[in-house]
Amino acid sequence: MSILTEMMNEETKSFASSETIKLQLNQIEVNPLNNAPIEDIDELAQYIKEDGLKEKPRVYQVSNNKYRLLSGERRYRACKQIGITSIEVIVEDKPETEAEELLEIDASNETRLQSEQFLDTRIQLLSKVYDLKKEEGAIPSGTLKRDWISLRMYRKLSPRQIQNYLSGNVKALQAENIQQDKPEKEFDIEKEADKKIKQLIKLYEWICDNQELLSDETNEKIASRINDLDSLVRTYGR
Repeated sequence: MSILTEMMNEETKSFASSETIKLQLNQIEVNPLNNAPIEDIDELAQYIKEDGLKEKPRVYQVSNNKYRLLSGERRYRACKQIGITSIEVIVEDKPETEAEELLEIDASNETRLQSEQFLDTRIQLLSKVYDLKKEEGAIPSGTLKRDWISLRMYRKLSPRQIQNYLSGNVKALQAENIQQDKPEKEFDIEKEADKKIKQLIKLYEWICDNQELLSDETNEKIASRINDLDSLVRTYGR
C-alpha cells in the first residue's frame, strides 16, 4: 500500500462509524498525545461567542461518562473560557493503534497556522508515528523518515527542511527563514544590459589582442565559435 493510499484511507476511516451527541464539557478530556501548542484562544473564544460553535469537535469514549478529544482542543478550551457548559460532538470509534490516533490528531491540526513552534511539534509527532509504523512493518522498505514526513505533509516542507527540524539544526532553519523573508530584487534591465555589454567589450578586446593566435589554422574550431558569436551579436544587435 502506498503512503498516499494510506493517507486517503485514514481520512475516510473516521466517517465509517460516528454519531453526534451533546456532552457536558466536564465529560470531555484533552488528548495527551496532542502536542500542538494552544494558540490564539482569546480570538477564537470571541468568534464562538459571537457566531457560535460552527464545527463540532471529534471524540471517542474512554469510559461510561468520559470522552477524549481527537480534534477540537482549541474550540474546547475556548468554550470553557467563555462559560459554555455543553457542546455537540461527533463520537467515533477509538483508533485501533497509537499510530492511528496520532495520525487522526495530525489530520485535525493540518489547517492550523503553520507557526515555527507548531511545525516543530507536528514534525516530532509524525516522527513518532514513523517509528511506530516501522515497528509494525507498515513503512515501505527504504523509505527515509524525512521523506515519509515530507510526503505526509503534502510537501509543505522539503525532506532537507524536515531533517533540520528533526536534528534541531536551528541555525539552518533560521538561515532558510531569512532567505525566504528577503524581498525579491527588482530586475533592472538597464543595469543588467550594461553589465553584459561590459563583458562583451572585454571579450572583444581579448579577441583583438589574440588575432594572430586565433587565425592559426590549428585553431579553426575556436575561430568558428568566434564567428558564431559575431553572427549572433549582429543578428540580435540590429
